[in-house]
Amino acid sequence: MALRQFRRFFAVALTQSGKLIGSHVTARNFVRNYKAVRINQLGQKAVIEEIETTPTIGDDEILVKVRSAGVNTADLLMVKGLHHYQPTVPFTPGFELTGKVASVGARVSRFKVGDRVLALMTKSLGAFATLCVVSEKNTFVLPHSIDYETACCLPAAYGSAYLALSQEHDLPKATVLVITNQGSTGLAVVDLALNVFCCKTIVACDTEAKCSTVRPFGVTSTIEYTDENLKNLALQATENKGVDLVIDTVGLLYPALDCLKPGGRYVSLGFSSCKIPEVNLQQIVKRQVSIKGVWFGGFAEYDPAGWGMLIEKILKMQDEEYISPLVGGRFKLEQVSECITISSTQWSSLKVQINEALKCIAERRFIGKVILTVPHDGEPL
Repeated sequence: MALRQFRRFFAVALTQSGKLIGSHVTARNFVRNYKAVRINQLGQKAVIEEIETTPTIGDDEILVKVRSAGVNTADLLMVKGLHHYQPTVPFTPGFELTGKVASVGARVSRFKVGDRVLALMTKSLGAFATLCVVSEKNTFVLPHSIDYETACCLPAAYGSAYLALSQEHDLPKATVLVITNQGSTGLAVVDLALNVFCCKTIVACDTEAKCSTVRPFGVTSTIEYTDENLKNLALQATENKGVDLVIDTVGLLYPALDCLKPGGRYVSLGFSSCKIPEVNLQQIVKRQVSIKGVWFGGFAEYDPAGWGMLIEKILKMQDEEYISPLVGGRFKLEQVSECITISSTQWSSLKVQINEALKCIAERRFIGKVILTVPHDGEPL
């Protein structure tokens, strides 16, 4: 009798959508709890939620066991409701991750369970979790020469930087001013400008400590700027000629335009200041300059094939050691509850872990990429 009851219970437990699961059962058919960061109200604290189900994957999708996720200024803008792509609450932030394939959909052909991967979610988000569903077309093989954390430094930062630089002409003859507060995108621009595009590169940072970080890279000069002195210092660095190209990751539109030669180009790569300037076309005409913006996620939408080739190219650059991404801060998924409320509380050491990740970005207290780590104890890399 007891054996019969056990068999009946076991059969019910293995029933999915009214059908009995047979010998083809895979790990993805079983319920598996996972954790995810959730934003339930814009500008408020994030919470960790224990979700008592395995994410459902479609035929062309992959379930990834997350090992690392990139934390970006775009994430900060989204949780504050300031990004041009604004997800509906509640949502799980994060759009770039690395990890291992946990299961694959029926039509997935390029990946198998256990593969190391880099994946991006241009609109679905969800990387700040222990498990994440990604599209096969947005997933890339991660070479064993690149560790999980380093790989998370590459897509958004180096993808944006490469787009900004590669669309310009005569770069080896150009003088480029990079305005950065030493986040990952600004450092990626500097890295590529020097080591791939071979430009004369001037770097403007908001502190001397950050300037000293990039001097060993071989930059032409550095500027410790304020909004008021940027123009004069840039002119001094160029013998009063001005620069050919400004790439701005901070959001200093008009001070940056004053640094350009007539005919110069201004490229916006984001707003690490969290202050989004308004464009006055009369001032653009007066200065005889051009402006444009680069959105890495938008490029994926209008040229998905080119976007995929770009990611592969950046992975190859890293694999062959042409570039040197820098991890500036590491935070753990489990400690997230106080991260989103940006306050003026005293900055301390990184004891609060991921709870400080977005505050770290907002207060510009880091140099390099901020990484969210998702430990899986005892599991080999």
